Amino acid sequence: MSAYVYNTIDESIKVVDAKSKIYHLFNFDDTVYYYNISNGLYNIENGKGVLVSDDSRIKEVLVLGINPIEKQTSFRNIKS
Repeated sequence: MSAYVYNTIDESIKVVDAKSKIYHLFNFDDTVYYYNISNGLYNIENGKGVLVSDDSRIKEVLVLGINPIEKQTSFRNIKS
């Protein structure tokens, strides 16, 4: 499974490969994140996926969004 990321500044396209299905892409705090229900939450650095969290609480739900709440990060989710 792959995600294609388009850079609007230099008009380049990067392919980010994932080991399984990418469910959602998020732009949060100038960083692009993607969610993989099997492996956890990743961000994209230099065109590659970097694991941010593989906490079991994230892998047990379907993450729908990432929001700042009172200087902390909050995840919108539903039970899978």
